[in-house]
Amino acid sequence: FALLYPGKRQKNNFRRFSFDDFSTLSFEEPDTKTFRCLDLAYRAIKIGKTATAVLTAANDIAVEAFLAKKLPFWRIPDVVESTLLVHKNREYSSLSEILEVDSWARNKAHEFVVKFGN
Repeated sequence: FALLYPGKRQKNNFRRFSFDDFSTLSFEEPDTKTFRCLDLAYRAIKIGKTATAVLTAANDIAVEAFLAKKLPFWRIPDVVESTLLVHKNREYSSLSEILEVDSWARNKAHEFVVKFGN
């Protein structure tokens, strides 16, 4: 569904996935060089404080710009990383502080969309 948003789910001829069809599953380490936003998310979690709020806000703006055809897909991590790099990470103690950081990050991410955009 997410790949077709905002459209509706399309019918296909594929069988539904069933875990019963697989006796074992194996998982590999994620490729954080290819999937840079995953690496940025891991880093924001390790840093803590307001970094995760900034990451989320910047990602929201970058994806919104991509969907509006204002930013190439491959530039999404550039917007997110640039926003994180200029953010002065700090502790927070209230929702209003998080909302303030969120607003700042969204505005800053818009600036980077203009810089990296089409």
